Amino acid sequence: MSDRKPSEYLVVIAIANLIILVATIYFANYVFVYWQKIPMDYYGWDTLIKYNQKYGSIDAVQKAIKGSVFAGVVGFVVLNVVLLTALFSKPKRELHGSAKFASTGEVNKTGLMPSSKAQQELFAKTPSNPSILVGKYKGKFLEFFGNEFTFVAAPTRSGKGVSIVIPNLLHYRDSVVVLDIKNENWALTAGFRSQYQPVYLFSPSAEDYCSHCYNPLDYIERDETKRMAGLQNLASILYPTIGVDGNTAFFNSMAQSLLIGIILYMMETPNRPCTFAEALKLLRPAMPLNEWIVETINKREKEEIVIDVETGEKAKRPLSIECIEALMTFAGNDSENTRSGISSSCLAPLLIFGDPMVAAATSKSDFRLDDVRKKKMSIYVGIKPSDLERFEILLNLFFSQLISVNTAVLPEQDPSLKYQCLVLLDEFTALGRVGIIQKAVA
Repeated sequence: MSDRKPSEYLVVIAIANLIILVATIYFANYVFVYWQKIPMDYYGWDTLIKYNQKYGSIDAVQKAIKGSVFAGVVGFVVLNVVLLTALFSKPKRELHGSAKFASTGEVNKTGLMPSSKAQQELFAKTPSNPSILVGKYKGKFLEFFGNEFTFVAAPTRSGKGVSIVIPNLLHYRDSVVVLDIKNENWALTAGFRSQYQPVYLFSPSAEDYCSHCYNPLDYIERDETKRMAGLQNLASILYPTIGVDGNTAFFNSMAQSLLIGIILYMMETPNRPCTFAEALKLLRPAMPLNEWIVETINKREKEEIVIDVETGEKAKRPLSIECIEALMTFAGNDSENTRSGISSSCLAPLLIFGDPMVAAATSKSDFRLDDVRKKKMSIYVGIKPSDLERFEILLNLFFSQLISVNTAVLPEQDPSLKYQCLVLLDEFTALGRVGIIQKAVA
């Protein structure tokens, strides 16, 4: 009640007092009838008034009338005290807590156990409105329809996968993206899901060398007016400047510019792969990196390059101003020690792409993360437990891009977004800190 306005209190008190007044009038008349053993045929709200008018001159009757009125007044006061106590008293703290197992009625109120008709109505909504299984009650599944985050915490090997993860992978009818440590979920559910939608396994360290491909740089806009926003977001994931000390923040910000310049160079050079593995090679040229940058910029000012691959047409195409400025932030620095620090900072998160298996798995894209709401698909991200630390940056980048590209536009703004996507993060803490998830939950 503490969040009510004073006017609301007054309305509640006024209405309650009117009800109390009527109730105590009837109560006073009842006391009189019962006390004086008068037949109930004569009982009414005005019994006291009638007896006072007719027999008020008799002392015994007058005393009975006054006693009955007094009882009514006491009742009025007592009920008002109860009312005011209920309105203004603080809730009493439970000594041992008030938690209990829900009854069937309470479960039904939550909407987790809809009837068959209600369930079909929920499933029929547009855009798609699938449910996730959150439990079971008296033989019926508890289904949650909504877009809120759902969190399950329990000790290792306590049955989270068997009770929540696998049932939902067999139940959820729209797209799913699942972090699959040890590939258990892939082995148990991919065959079933493949009967209804395309299924992909991104497993860059797979022992059988079988993995679908995902290239993070495919999600950078090629439009020169839009690409910088995507590049800056990508660089901020790899080189965070928030929550680190000042020295680290400086070198990370410089590393961001260097990587942005390298990626822009790849994007502006036809026939050159635009991948992180290629960026790693460019960041480790045969000559000093600052000299290579200056030489490359000057060379592109004069050199003709192939513009149309099919016709072989050539033309001069110097690097863009954004590319040159980003690269010269590094090359124009006079201090060799500073350049060395920037280069080391830039290389650190990219070293994983020096692994030939990782380079191959990130060389192209077999699926599109921005298609998971346009068509149904299942993407399993399979990583061995021993590789979690090594792949932390790549996993962080994958799920950051997944959430980022799918929260940019609402379904109401784009009719092609027909479905929902369940991001199922088994072993959630294995990802480390994922900034966009932290912000989204908050």
